[in-house]
Amino acid sequence: MMEIPYPFIREFTELLYNVRGILDRILAGFDEFTLLEDDLILIDIFAGLAQIDEANHQLAYYFYDHSTFLTVIQGFSLVVEEAEYLEKTWNSSEGKQRLIRDQFYPVYAVWQAEVQEQLTPYTIS
Repeated sequence: MMEIPYPFIREFTELLYNVRGILDRILAGFDEFTLLEDDLILIDIFAGLAQIDEANHQLAYYFYDHSTFLTVIQGFSLVVEEAEYLEKTWNSSEGKQRLIRDQFYPVYAVWQAEVQEQLTPYTIS
């Protein structure tokens, strides 16, 4: 393993929590958002997912010899698949809500927990 970039790992962890926080807000208040707000929030989520994907590539470089962590990072592909399904329901508020609640959020939450478990030794100060 290469020298671990601790500041990068902390920023990555914050990004994961920020995306989770946005999803939590969406789940807690579907009825409070207008269709436009839903779309803007989803755009933020998709931007966060793109950043996570990019960071995953960098983390894979640093953890090239940590097979368990690499496997967890590769699991992000399931999150991306769910995001693609979500994009296909862009014009259906009800469809978006159902996909976020029943598919996207659970897949992201499980993946995030697995990543956090792997990164905990590197984030404890």
